[in-house]
Formats: sequence, structure tokens, C-alpha cells
Amino acid sequence: METALITAIRFAVLSDIHLSPAGTADGRWNNVTRRSVAGDLLRAAVAEIAAAGHDRVLVLGDISDDGSPELIRAALAAIGAAGATAWAVPGNHDAARD
Repeated sequence: METALITAIRFAVLSDIHLSPAGTADGRWNNVTRRSVAGDLLRAAVAEIAAAGHDRVLVLGDISDDGSPELIRAALAAIGAAGATAWAVPGNHDAARD
């Protein structure tokens, strides 16, 4: 009889980062969107993820607020710089407007 090997994989999950260019004002949708401090919030979240020992992060859409490829790359790079691998699913805000 074969014994199945079960390995647990733990992921941290980030969603709705809405990374925005410096100087972007906060907004409101169903609640306040803290675009003015999105970068600070991302850095704090990534630091907590790293401190918890996670090395895999699932990013569930709306990485940037305006579809900017540079902001999406910056957010994913911040996760990578913390030693974690990111898997990202784009959200509606991640599609460039043009």
C-alpha cells in the first residue's frame, strides 16, 4: 500500500493594493481608497508577510489604480525584494485605460 505525501503550502494574500503615483489624492468608492499612502501600506504589508515567514504571495487584482505597468512591476518587485514569490491575478484597475 502506498502512502500519500501531503505537503502544506501557505500563501499570504494581498488584494486591492491600488498602488498610485506619489501625490495621488485619496478617493472613495464603497469605502475610502487610501491611494495617497498605498505605497506605505504595501511596504508595511510586505514586511509583515516576510516577518511571518511566508515566501509565497497571492495578489488578487487591482495592483495599480490606473493600469500603469510601472506601478504593477513596482508592487511585484516589492514583494520579490522581501524574498517572496508573487502570483498575480489582474483586476479591472490593472487594465490600462488606453
